[in-house]
Amino acid sequence: MNNVMRGSAMPKFQNADQNTLTTDVGTVIPEVLVSKIIAKAETVGQIYAKVTKTHYKGGVTIPTQNVKPVASWVGEGKGSDKQKTTTGSITFSWHKLRCAISMSLETETMTLDIFESTFVAQVSEAMIKAIEEAIFNGNGTSQPKGILKETPGAGKALSVANGSKIDYEFLLKCEAAVDEEYDNGAEWYMSKKTFYEDVLSITDQAGQPIARVNVGINGKPEQTILGRKVNFTNYLPKFESNPSASKVFGFIFNMSDYVLNENLAITVKQYEDNDTDDKITKAVMLTDGKCIQTYSLVTASCTHA
Repeated sequence: MNNVMRGSAMPKFQNADQNTLTTDVGTVIPEVLVSKIIAKAETVGQIYAKVTKTHYKGGVTIPTQNVKPVASWVGEGKGSDKQKTTTGSITFSWHKLRCAISMSLETETMTLDIFESTFVAQVSEAMIKAIEEAIFNGNGTSQPKGILKETPGAGKALSVANGSKIDYEFLLKCEAAVDEEYDNGAEWYMSKKTFYEDVLSITDQAGQPIARVNVGINGKPEQTILGRKVNFTNYLPKFESNPSASKVFGFIFNMSDYVLNENLAITVKQYEDNDTDDKITKAVMLTDGKCIQTYSLVTASCTHA
């Protein structure tokens, strides 16, 4: 162009033996903007999907019965003893769960829509995660009562001696502690590291593995211990042979025996702060939860010296 318009001499063309690198053409190759925000991955929702959910306004009371009548064989013309049965109840109140994220007006205006939609998804996930943590460890005062805050029945709180490892006999004791009438639906819950590092290598006297990993019909691995399904969760610590404090590393339980009553289901709302013009994404929930029965609960702990 300069040669035609201004008569400037054309530069000499040089066909040099060189390799063109990506750093040489940084302004030529356009950057691809991916509509995805990378965040730390978390397993959320698996436990929430297993518990029993109710939706009663103002709470709910569930009657319970601890004693069942017993039938007895009697002779001809004889009667049986008259028995008394007592009933109790479990009452659910409500606890408020709230999560809010603020986005400035400038950020909302100058960023992509993906940021706003991601904020909404993250708020919802934060709510579910808080609920699941409470299902395991909730204090029952300002949040739902957790499964591990319940007291297992006699002979159902088992522990590995300090300095010892999980062995075949301990797993047999855990399995034997599950009453036959509550066998169906009761599953193991533990961390993935506990299963693969401390349980999967255990064998019986014949050298057969106690825990197994099979491939289901959908191609997904399915873990079992003595035929009982294992669920992985991050809400339980990994097993330690010498823990600094005694703690439950796993338990067997039928999650349908845990009831989560949602007075107000998760409600997501967006509004504008008139003083700062910030856009607030808020999620609110009113809920309470607790075990309606613990007959299927068997806990496994590692013991502090």
